[in-house]
Amino acid sequence: MKKEINHTVNICDLCSQVSYYNCSNCNVDMCHDCVKHHHGKSYNSSLYFSTAQDGFYCKKCDDMLSKSKSDKLYNAYKDIQNLKLEMLEFDKCAKNKAKILEANLLNLYKKLINSI
Repeated sequence: MKKEINHTVNICDLCSQVSYYNCSNCNVDMCHDCVKHHHGKSYNSSLYFSTAQDGFYCKKCDDMLSKSKSDKLYNAYKDIQNLKLEMLEFDKCAKNKAKILEANLLNLYKKLINSI
């Protein structure tokens, strides 16, 4: 069975493909490819996963809001992004330290076993 369906889609303002992103500040529409080529930036609303409250900003608005620090919502997205980066760096350091401590323990254990 065939069915004709009419629906409205947003079109990318840069390349005229179907758009999936909309700037939270200026309402510019962008497709995945344009976002992928650094014309916009997505911000998660959570540290561990993406939600419906995630934000998206075109490059122009992202640069402007980053400098002005006047938009509370944008600043909140940046705070979450910065905390996530901080956590990743801490995790990296902790893993490196764990490797060193585990190697030290293994060496001490081997010396103890060899001395028996």
